[in-house]
Amino acid sequence: MSLPVLLARLWALAAGVAALLPVRRQLWPVMLLLPGGAALALWIAAAHGWPWLIPPALALLSVMRNPLRFACGWAGAVLRGRTPPPLPR
Repeated sequence: MSLPVLLARLWALAAGVAALLPVRRQLWPVMLLLPGGAALALWIAAAHGWPWLIPPALALLSVMRNPLRFACGWAGAVLRGRTPPPLPR
């Protein structure tokens, strides 16, 4: 098994643990995991071919959907000059 695939499996375990946290406590662990997941997906694609980018990208979006939704809503509010939404309960 190649190093990027092994690290992606460890990332998936860490993301699964973060996904089990209550939504209010998911934000910061997930914000640390997001860049690593994207980098691992690109590394897997570079090492094994670009079609292999699809499974890790879908896993990244699936596991991180709530924090991504919050981050996009927060960024959209800031860009529009509105008050960012509060953390979910």
